[in-house]
Amino acid sequence: MAASAKKVMIKKMSRMGVASTGLNLGAIYAIFGFLYAIAIVCMMVVAPMFATEEESALEPGELGLAAGIMLVAMPIVFAIMGFAGGAATAILYNFVAKYTGGIVFEMTD
Repeated sequence: MAASAKKVMIKKMSRMGVASTGLNLGAIYAIFGFLYAIAIVCMMVVAPMFATEEESALEPGELGLAAGIMLVAMPIVFAIMGFAGGAATAILYNFVAKYTGGIVFEMTD
């Protein structure tokens, strides 16, 4: 099919599903939380190499425990916050879209 023969459709998003928006953003934020946790754990591993004797550095056992907690807790906390933020955004969008008509976007076949 030629590019000029594509059918263009104008659609309007007048409402967002609160639960689905929250769920999707929660999942995305959980992935971000895991990636951030990996970055922080890497910094935690490298930081003791630059610590002086006066500075307190984590012992290897403490470092492992802290890293484990970080890798589990951050994705969970990020997911909860992502779900809450996504749901709040959907609720606000649904309220505002009543008065503004919603977002108009273009789709092609």
